[in-house]
Amino acid sequence: MRIQLTPEQVAGKVRENNAKARGAIHKGQWRAAERARTFLVRATPKVDTGQLKASWRVDRGATIQLVNHAPHAGIIEAGARPHKVSMEGFYAIFRWAKRHGAGGPRGGGPKPIYRADVSYINGMPFAPEDVPAARLAMGIVRKLAKEGQKPTWYVKKSMKTIQAMTVQEVAKALSRAVGSKGNA
Repeated sequence: MRIQLTPEQVAGKVRENNAKARGAIHKGQWRAAERARTFLVRATPKVDTGQLKASWRVDRGATIQLVNHAPHAGIIEAGARPHKVSMEGFYAIFRWAKRHGAGGPRGGGPKPIYRADVSYINGMPFAPEDVPAARLAMGIVRKLAKEGQKPTWYVKKSMKTIQAMTVQEVAKALSRAVGSKGNA
């Protein structure tokens, strides 16, 4: 069997397959990003409330992006140099300490104090039941100021797996779109 095509026919087939290929690559990238999102949710370290795991999203537009929208995602991944902690940061750590059972009832910030049995920690007043959580929070703040926070690199460590997923998904999508089925 012999197939004869004119140069115009060949050019038409190339244009047709080129458009199919571009769409297939985009679809393959999207599928790979969804697989990678599932993979990274499992690889994400358990951090307190689960916000970090729940914040993975695939943003689909002209480009496909796998993004973690949690405000602390970069710090968990790459760590932080030694730094001072703001008052808001201290109270966030204090609430974490309360949630994890460092004295007193769980949750919330420091209780309003209207009585004489007040304890002061670094000049801040705390009710007696809040003192263990406040001491723990101050210890963490001091450690962050002295040592910073170590990185986990869980995304960086996952990149080879994510790259392999991307190659697989794009290859599958290209095979379906411009495979050998009647495209001669």
